[in-house]
Amino acid sequence: MRRFKHRAAPIVAVLAIGASGAVWAGCGGDDNDSGNGSGSVSDQIESVTNQADDLKDKASKAIDQAQDKANEAINKTKKQLNEADIPEKAQEQVDKANQKLNEAQGNVNDASQQAQEQLKNSGGGY
Repeated sequence: MRRFKHRAAPIVAVLAIGASGAVWAGCGGDDNDSGNGSGSVSDQIESVTNQADDLKDKASKAIDQAQDKANEAINKTKKQLNEADIPEKAQEQVDKANQKLNEAQGNVNDASQQAQEQLKNSGGGY
């Protein structure tokens, strides 16, 4: 966003200079003019310069507003992440996994005991 801001100012300046040149080129070089045209040209140049300055100010304000909105969004997202209690949720998942692991271990132990009992009952005990 800041790159755009830095690029916008020179572009606006170049457009203002180009517009001024176009206005200046539009002024004929007739010898019949008694010099009244120079005031008109100066007025036109000043008008174009003012318009360019206005455009530059508007572009700068728009860029600043966009940057402010982006910063607000970033801060909001950070706040939401901090409030999400991710470590607590992760710990809950770990606890659930440990509980299932313990249940599975218990099932393995039960199955092992049953297998040993069946082996004893079949007469082939250890």
